[in-house]
Amino acid sequence: MNNKLTKRIIPIMLAIMVGLTFSFAIMKTDVSALSKPAQVKALTVKHDDKYPERAVLNWKKINKRVTGYKVYRSTKKTKSYKCIATRKGKSNITYTDKDTNLCYNGKTYYYKVRAYYKKGSKTVYGKYSAVKSFKNPKIAVSFNFAGFDENENMILNMENGTEISCYMSSVLTVYYYDQ
Repeated sequence: MNNKLTKRIIPIMLAIMVGLTFSFAIMKTDVSALSKPAQVKALTVKHDDKYPERAVLNWKKINKRVTGYKVYRSTKKTKSYKCIATRKGKSNITYTDKDTNLCYNGKTYYYKVRAYYKKGSKTVYGKYSAVKSFKNPKIAVSFNFAGFDENENMILNMENGTEISCYMSSVLTVYYYDQ
């Protein structure tokens, strides 16, 4: 009886193993057949009109095999890039970098973007765009307290000789940037 059972189980186990192997081969072929998205083209990086310390990135839409885009930033042109944003959808082709740690420090930042395509648990990436730079504005004005005027407004002297009068409770914001 043991021999009869073995004769029946072995073909069934072989059929299961062949079926699983075949299924795995089909899955593997399907995943490896994913082609990479095209390279992102026409990347531009500009100062935001309202907030000059913010970098506004735009690029050309890729029409085929795109799930979204990844945006990368570095302080070095050729290395140390970190992904700072994921833009989902092939038409989502703009990003504004609002990182408050970058405000008015005078440094240059470098950006690049690449498309990605996701199917199931597998993600493939296209080539990086050309690198574009962004010079963050720097506040380069210092003020000296000069006293009070006849209306008890505070008087501040700028280093270039300009005199500013403001209320004690006022908040003074000066935007200066060099493009």
